[in-house]
Amino acid sequence: MRKRIQLRDIADAVGVSATSVSLALRDDPRISEPTRQRVQRAARRMGYVNARRRPSIDELWRLGFVYCDPNVTTFEAVEPMLRLIMRDAMPLQVRFEMLLVDGALSPANARQTVADFSSQLQGLLLFGRVHTPILELLSQINVPAVIIGECDVPHDRAAALKMQRVTDDPTRAGILATEYLLARGRRRIAFAAGLHEPGFYYELWHRGFVYAHASAGVAIDPRRVLWHERGTHLNDRIGQLLESTEPPDALVCPDWGYPDLILPYFREHGVKIAGADVVVGGMLHLPPPAGAVAVPQILSDLTHMTNESIRRLKTICKMPAESATTITIAHVMRQFSSTNK
Repeated sequence: MRKRIQLRDIADAVGVSATSVSLALRDDPRISEPTRQRVQRAARRMGYVNARRRPSIDELWRLGFVYCDPNVTTFEAVEPMLRLIMRDAMPLQVRFEMLLVDGALSPANARQTVADFSSQLQGLLLFGRVHTPILELLSQINVPAVIIGECDVPHDRAAALKMQRVTDDPTRAGILATEYLLARGRRRIAFAAGLHEPGFYYELWHRGFVYAHASAGVAIDPRRVLWHERGTHLNDRIGQLLESTEPPDALVCPDWGYPDLILPYFREHGVKIAGADVVVGGMLHLPPPAGAVAVPQILSDLTHMTNESIRRLKTICKMPAESATTITIAHVMRQFSSTNK
């Protein structure tokens, strides 16, 4: 029979006292944030199960998770991410209701749907393509909300709406990926990403890509930058990346999937790029596609972001925010070292 994990086991693994472990698992403010994160990650990794009784439904926080994306029509596309969020939010005593705001809803219907959805909830987590109107609506009906990730809300409106956000730093991720390749001597780096929408994930990665090149004094050939476009398949336009006099010698992709499309096309046309010269983005704790395990990865710690968002939402539910707040969670690097020759 498998040994049941005790607080002492976690304490020994992390190097703190059992008392500190107990406090960290209860999000006690006396435990520093770095220690709390180390303890909670170790507890998840070791399979710790709290023996105390489970809270009743009445004791749980009733929060809403709103996914905003006109291109996603079912939760199936984001199911792995949602399962991760639900699993890791369990220790925080939260019960979630789900709402998908997609392109099928008119602006008026979307506003009414969100208002009706939030009427029986204590607060909302907003994810995806979050725009100013939804924050203005929630402010008008006095519903606390925290954004997870990026948004395109202007600074003046964010300040006026006292916008609360927990995010990673996609621009920094783009810088790290590009600096790594430039340090390896690569000077013809291609970039391939999703929709080019100002203020959101892919465009912010590209800002980092551009910044790193400018800092190194290396020019970017615009033909080596490929964006997804609505109504066209990326496969039909990969050839653009090979239109330069010299082919790319490295590749940056904010998403796992693009190298699986691009690299076979390159090989068919006599262009070979080593795995260590392909840097991809993704999410920590979600398994990468089979072809991505050998390449450097810069990963968003979605669990940390979500849990921090829930804690922030609970705080502003009890006491309304006095000003706009953005909490930035660092990326995690995996297989990203000098061993990638």
